[in-house]
Amino acid sequence: MRDAKRVLFVATNFAIVVWEVVSIALRIAHKEDGMLLYFTVLSNLFAMVVCALCGVMALRGKHLVTLYSWSTYMLCFALLVPLLGASTQVGGYRAMFLEGENFLNHLACPVAMLFAYLFCLPKTVNLDASALTIATLLCYGTTMYLLNAFKVVRGPYFFFEVHSFPLGTILLMLVTLVALATLLSLTLYAIKMREKPTKPAN
Repeated sequence: MRDAKRVLFVATNFAIVVWEVVSIALRIAHKEDGMLLYFTVLSNLFAMVVCALCGVMALRGKHLVTLYSWSTYMLCFALLVPLLGASTQVGGYRAMFLEGENFLNHLACPVAMLFAYLFCLPKTVNLDASALTIATLLCYGTTMYLLNAFKVVRGPYFFFEVHSFPLGTILLMLVTLVALATLLSLTLYAIKMREKPTKPAN
């Protein structure tokens, strides 16, 4: 990586780590029961660990890509798409994207990761990252559907509530979610692949 991009990459990653720590502290302070059931929380915890590792590796002249930004970014936003009816909920879009820990988890951190991916990383990505995105989504979704089916938990997202919707509706929401995540992930991959190749740092 060029020095300027490396500095920006490292700074962005460590900023994300700090934001994630703050968001976790806020959720604990607000005593949010069941927060670890939400994918946006889990994906941001994953991002915190990965971004810390990315920052340390970049300081040593190397970089990580496959497990980096777009998995969390795409899944976080793809899972929020069915919730865009937030305009009818208390607080609406403002509460969903701009208030407290939601601003960090739903907007600031994902956008920062997208920025680092698109503008700070060389063209060394491969299609495995897209596969990881979809595999992670399916793993989380399958687990939550099963937990809802056996009434271990309810939700946390309405489209997991299998006892509240017809099977056809559940399948339609699932297919839409996976298709959207796939499309957006492949779009990011295509954008990155249009760049001129850059040799990885040794």
